[in-house]
Amino acid sequence: MGGPIPRPSAEPMIVGRDAERALLSGFLDAGISTRVPAAGGTGDSGVVPAGHAGAVAAILTGPAGIGKTALWEWTLERAASLGYLVLVSRAGIAEAQLPWVGLTDLLRTAAMPVLAGLPPPQRAALRVVMLQSDVGEPVDERSVGTALWSVLSAQAQSGPVLIALDDLPYVDAASAGALRFALRRMGPGSRVRLIATARGEGSRWAPLDGLPGDQVLPVGVGPVTVGALFELLAARLAVRLARPVLLRVHETSGGNPLYALELARALDRLEIVPRPGVPLPVPTSLDGLVAERVRSLPPDVLQIAAATAAAWRFTGAGLEPGAVERAVLAGLVVVDEPEVLGGARIVRAAHPLMSAAAYAALQAAERRGLHQRLLAGTDDPLERARHAALAATGADPRIAGALDAGVVVSLAAGAPDIAVELSRLALQHTDSDAERAVRLDLLADALVRAGDSPGAVQAQRESIALTPAGSLRARRRIRLAEMATEVIGWGAAADELQVAVAEAAADPVVRSEALLTLAAVSDDIDLADASAARSPPLSRP
Repeated sequence: MGGPIPRPSAEPMIVGRDAERALLSGFLDAGISTRVPAAGGTGDSGVVPAGHAGAVAAILTGPAGIGKTALWEWTLERAASLGYLVLVSRAGIAEAQLPWVGLTDLLRTAAMPVLAGLPPPQRAALRVVMLQSDVGEPVDERSVGTALWSVLSAQAQSGPVLIALDDLPYVDAASAGALRFALRRMGPGSRVRLIATARGEGSRWAPLDGLPGDQVLPVGVGPVTVGALFELLAARLAVRLARPVLLRVHETSGGNPLYALELARALDRLEIVPRPGVPLPVPTSLDGLVAERVRSLPPDVLQIAAATAAAWRFTGAGLEPGAVERAVLAGLVVVDEPEVLGGARIVRAAHPLMSAAAYAALQAAERRGLHQRLLAGTDDPLERARHAALAATGADPRIAGALDAGVVVSLAAGAPDIAVELSRLALQHTDSDAERAVRLDLLADALVRAGDSPGAVQAQRESIALTPAGSLRARRRIRLAEMATEVIGWGAAADELQVAVAEAAADPVVRSEALLTLAAVSDDIDLADASAARSPPLSRP
């Protein structure tokens, strides 16, 4: 076997897949054949070719390494050749917590006159989420969704539009919500289509969960044939395996292209000659092969691969530039050059398994050193606080304070998932019980906003346990009852409020709050009237 010749992973290497490509070609052709809707219309009266009637979105599903992204990239090239405007966003695990990243990526290639022609509230909302304007009031998500719908409708007047999302489960929640809003208003007769990839099976990921089932075209991506695998190995690694070895590699990998490539790399790297009747003497899972491969990397290249998992958006800043190029040649990362002059390039993992394995391969001290270097390479205050927390060796109240500020900013920007992460990091840098209780309150607020009510209840209970008896603990019990009725039940919430009433006996204001909340929880109008009548004068309007 000759030495592997690296090939940039960004190039879509497609061998076989004739049935999948025919299905995707028909899906794209349907988008071209539809009747152009009137300006601002949904296009519901359009004509869709038989065989793909009603399909607004196509989703490529299958296990890790099966070739979903390669087919997705082929579809993008095909769409561009057919005259589609292709709007692209590649999601990653780290970016899943950043609000509006997916939407910002998609709108980078939208026509500027279209954006400039939006109604002022919509234009202002997009400017905020695309970081082109300072955040004032919290972003109105309905305005953002409406603005996206307006942009897509206007662009579809000039030609078909393809929204392209790689790794759909990692699209940030804010962008997914805006896409859901827009897609539900795009009928099958519109000239807007969506193509996405997702690991596993099914089609009910956001934003597709807002579409009827008959508007989503599932495309299962399965194993490649022995012949296709032979072509793939020859093209990607300049390796032509003897048929008995090829059959062994195909059988062990189950026809998974990435698994087969890593098997072939391992056989070559370890100079192994397979013996008949004996299992291949290499790790027998894709995760094991990837982990074994990253452990053999030079330290500087390993750091680059790990940084794509450690940073929300890795630009290469703070790490050795030559190592980025070596990581590209090794097929571990891909560099997306900026689309505008002066923009930042993005260094992303060629496959999420690679970045996760690389980060896991670092020792604790190496991870702290990586975050220290990433801290020096970013000017984003939220990411600086996060890297500082992960680089620290002990609790630091200054870091905790910076993280607290990040929590507030994240919640105001509609990014509760980031607020949760920053809150948890702040708690790791908190020693005193009083400060932990305050930060647990913040964590509970963030968890409620993120849709994790059970987690919020747990955080609020921990805050209560750290608070001495008195009006402050009573107020925290009121917070628990207000946020937790669907988790602990109305009866348990009422019990908490009864305890709060007793604990706040010396504080008439907090006691009145507890009684009024208890009246609301128990639906007791008489108690509400009596509590309002006994409220201190300062609590009345």
